[in-house]
Amino acid sequence: MSSCNEIAALVGSHLLFLGVETATWNNTQFMQAADFARSHNVDSLLVKVADGTNLWYGGMSGFKSIVSAIHSRGVGCIPYTYSYCNKFGALDTEIGILLAFMQECGVVVMDAEQEWNGQVSAAQHLCSRMRSAQGTFLVSTWADPSLQNWQGVIKALNPCVSAYMPQQYTNYLASFWPQFAAAGAACLQPTVDMTQDFGPNDPVSIAKAAHDQGHTAISVWHYETAAANPSLLNAIYAAFPKGVQAMTIDLTTPRVGNYFESSGNSWRCKKTGFLVGQDILAFYRKFGGDALCGLTYLGLPTSAATAVTGKAGIVYQRFERGVLIDDPSRLIDNPPGSTGSIYLAHIDAGIGENPRIAHLQGQIAALQQSALAQELQKEQGKLAQIKQIAST
Repeated sequence: MSSCNEIAALVGSHLLFLGVETATWNNTQFMQAADFARSHNVDSLLVKVADGTNLWYGGMSGFKSIVSAIHSRGVGCIPYTYSYCNKFGALDTEIGILLAFMQECGVVVMDAEQEWNGQVSAAQHLCSRMRSAQGTFLVSTWADPSLQNWQGVIKALNPCVSAYMPQQYTNYLASFWPQFAAAGAACLQPTVDMTQDFGPNDPVSIAKAAHDQGHTAISVWHYETAAANPSLLNAIYAAFPKGVQAMTIDLTTPRVGNYFESSGNSWRCKKTGFLVGQDILAFYRKFGGDALCGLTYLGLPTSAATAVTGKAGIVYQRFERGVLIDDPSRLIDNPPGSTGSIYLAHIDAGIGENPRIAHLQGQIAALQQSALAQELQKEQGKLAQIKQIAST
């Protein structure tokens, strides 16, 4: 499955939903919406193509015409459907529609809400069919899995879902995002609402938080409210700048708390018992720029921070997938492009190969010195004996 950044590169980082009003639109209206989208830094429009088994625009041929109209204005077009699960006994027909649009466009979105609450077996069935398809499958759904009985549904859908689009329509709903990762979801692309219809809502702050959390795309519901308040739309997208997302993990980041806990100004690894602190911790929290940063790319600590023998002020720490050196003066190495005091060990220099090598090298030097001293002492003893014989 593609990474979160690769998915965003495909669908865009700034998305805008078109609402149900498009059911009766003509191509000119779609082009007008696309012109608005392009003028407000929108990468792709999300167009509803089906309600359950009810296809809109006369089916695929009509939708192809819409896609051409939107593409002609330099904007992407992503189809989405509303799914009723098996409420009407037509789940397989709905899945067939999803597969058809995925085959046509390479990407499709399923809007799944109350009809899917607790429907784990239906989710497993859908996933068994969607997994065989080539393309990007997005799921727009509730933002609060625990309150909607969606934890099991998410777990069942994970093998086939590229990213979830939680509907973070209020400040309260935006607080549930860690539950998706706790259920195994790999990528989130939150959707914000521009109104106060669902409760206290600051979509700009929610968008900024989503960016800071390392999510790679954001969508806005929906075009009519955006067109009525373009300055707010601009502010939302400005709070979520485009580009490859860097991320800094903390103990509240999903899954990180499974492996680390606070210990003063350091983190203590629950699995290995070693502390990670100071500048090494700051580097570890950012390294990798994706998903779980250091936890993904470096793994867990397998040693304590250890002083390098004969190099005052320099320490190294070994992790499952690499060794970090804290070397403010760059006495051991100076990797091109790196900044700060921390860098990855150069393994052929010795320290990176094994965290005990520097210590052992020091021991070897001491032993060699000791052996020379013993040999010198022996020679001195022999000389003393010769001198004694010569004097008698």
